[in-house]
Amino acid sequence: FRKLQDKYPIEQLRESLSAAAGVQAAAISSMNPLRGGTWSTPFVAEGAEEMARRGAESVNHRLVTPGFFATMKIPLLRGRDFEPQDREGAPPVAIISARLAAKRWPGQEAIGKRLRLARDGSPLLTVVGIAGDVRDQGDLREAWYLPLAQHLAAGSFDVLNPMIRSGLDAQAVAHTLRAVAQLKGMPAE
Repeated sequence: FRKLQDKYPIEQLRESLSAAAGVQAAAISSMNPLRGGTWSTPFVAEGAEEMARRGAESVNHRLVTPGFFATMKIPLLRGRDFEPQDREGAPPVAIISARLAAKRWPGQEAIGKRLRLARDGSPLLTVVGIAGDVRDQGDLREAWYLPLAQHLAAGSFDVLNPMIRSGLDAQAVAHTLRAVAQLKGMPAE
C-alpha cells in the first residue's frame, strides 16, 4: 500500500485488515522485517548528550501500529504495547529492543527512560515497553519501534507494509489484501 498515510486513517485500515476473513492478526509497519532492508537512525539517550557529540549511536528504526508485536510474534518482555491513544499530539513514546535496553542502560530498568533522534529539537520519547530482539539480515541489532500514528505528519516514508498473521496460504492472503484495498478504494501495489 503506497502513499496511504495522507488519505486513509491508519488505525481504520489496520482494523479492516484484522477483521478480514482468515486473518488472525494484522498490523502496519514502515519496514517489512521479513523482506530485509534496514532504516537506521542516530539517537541520543537523555543525559548522554555529551557522549553523542563524539558520535551518536545508531538504532534500527521502525514505525508500527498497535498489534505489531503480537502479529509478528515478537515477545513484549516488559511494559506495554502501543495503543490507539499513542497518536499525534499525545506524549511521544517508544518500545525498544532488549538489546538496546541492556546496552544503553545496563543493570537499570529502561521503562520510563527517555531518548530522542540525534537531531536538534527532536522530542524526547519515553520508553513504554521492551521487546524481544529480532534478527535483521542475520544480525542482532539494537532497535526502536515508534507508533506510526505519532509520525504520520513527518511523511518520512513512502510505503506502508501490511503485516498479516493467517492460517491461509499466501495467495489467499494476497486476495484478502486486495479485497480490503478495493473495499476502501485504495491502491494495492
